[in-house]
Amino acid sequence: MSAAEKRYFKRHFSSDKSLQTKLFDFINSMDEYEEDQVKEYFSDTNLAKNLKVYKVQLFDLLMKSLTSYHSKRNINSRIRIGLEEIEILIDKQLYNSALVRLKKIKELCLQHEAYSKLFQILEFENQFKVHYSINPLPPNDQLFAELEDAVTRTETAYRLQKILIELNSRKNAKGHRLLDEQEKQQYQRQLQELQDNYQLESMSLKEKSFWYQSVSCIYDLIDEEEQSYSYKLEALSLFENEPLKINSHSRLYFSALHNYLSCCNAMEKYPELTEGIQKIKALAKRFPYLHRNMTFIYYLETRYYYRQSKFRSLPGPLENDILKHIKQYDLEGEHISVSLFLHYTLIYLILGNAKRVQFYLRRLQNNTGKTPPVFSQTHGIIELISHYETGDYFIINNLLLSYKRKLKRELEYTPFFRRALEFFNQLGRVPKEEHAQLAQELLGELPEYSEDGVCRLLSGLHLENWLLAVNNNQGFTDWMADKCVE
Repeated sequence: MSAAEKRYFKRHFSSDKSLQTKLFDFINSMDEYEEDQVKEYFSDTNLAKNLKVYKVQLFDLLMKSLTSYHSKRNINSRIRIGLEEIEILIDKQLYNSALVRLKKIKELCLQHEAYSKLFQILEFENQFKVHYSINPLPPNDQLFAELEDAVTRTETAYRLQKILIELNSRKNAKGHRLLDEQEKQQYQRQLQELQDNYQLESMSLKEKSFWYQSVSCIYDLIDEEEQSYSYKLEALSLFENEPLKINSHSRLYFSALHNYLSCCNAMEKYPELTEGIQKIKALAKRFPYLHRNMTFIYYLETRYYYRQSKFRSLPGPLENDILKHIKQYDLEGEHISVSLFLHYTLIYLILGNAKRVQFYLRRLQNNTGKTPPVFSQTHGIIELISHYETGDYFIINNLLLSYKRKLKRELEYTPFFRRALEFFNQLGRVPKEEHAQLAQELLGELPEYSEDGVCRLLSGLHLENWLLAVNNNQGFTDWMADKCVE
């Protein structure tokens, strides 16, 4: 709880005579919750014997306080609480007051295109016409038309959302693989269906957002980057042109902004990227429930600094925020977290900080098996690189022997990973002065593995920089020293 939330609880929901309040004060004074300390402190009361019951009661009281404190702070809350107030007024038979409140809530729903919330409002309108009027009237055609419109818009939004989820799933599975002609034609047909079956002029913001993002995703799949960018920009503009609706569609805005920033990152539109990152951070601060998704933004920010060779800018506040965020939301084994660990391992290799390299290698090792094999194989190669840089050839040899035992039965090892193991084997069999030639050969072969998942991950981490260092008979840190941008 924030300091303001605690003050509100103490002012409106606490009592000096209440054990729940005393329990709250004691727990609030603790640096870290220790149940034995709580029982000892309240040993002279019934609370010690029934602590579980008192904790449940305190939790319920805190939720009431938080609900009251945050009431009507966003559109969905205002609508929900407004509907509850209407029910109370009806129960009290204050029908005129309930009808006035109902009209206001309905206007709010229409203003923010909260069509899924209209169902209960229209049901209330029906009750007023049929049950609460002095001269009951049958529901008129307009009521049914409004209900049908709300149902249609809600159904269309969910249908487009389902299409978008399926397209994103296919895009993730595709990776960097090129589509064959038949697959391209399939997506072109789906694109045509989206354009033929939906009329943008009559669609709500939610429908338009899913439509634009679905179209942009198809262009991603068929590798038409500029077209994808234009539709992602259109999806973002929906909210930029109607900022009032960000309040009721903040998750959609976050999604549109993230997709746009991912495209900016891929297309190296860095001014747009840095401006957008500040926007999305402000959005997450404004709507705390969005904060869990900030891992993706931290990744984009890390990639930006990494691609700009601003390696010295990464250790510090951003890294601390990332590690704190991963711990707070238990994201240790997520793909995006592992990808961040891979980046920071390379960053500290570049900066020559062996201790931090080992810190991230351990975290990567702990996540082996939680992510697809390409991540663990990429981690394996980076681990070999780190030991090569520190001259730990004995450890390299032991690792290679371990992989050698697995090679025949491990079918998930990619061709490039096998080639990398062969490369490190060769390094161990020839004099140091011949390493440059081996590195040059592998550099020349990289295009052959452009579709290989491990090679793609390492290319994103600029593996060629390390190979160039070996090719020039230099340590990685020395080679990158004049390439690091402040």
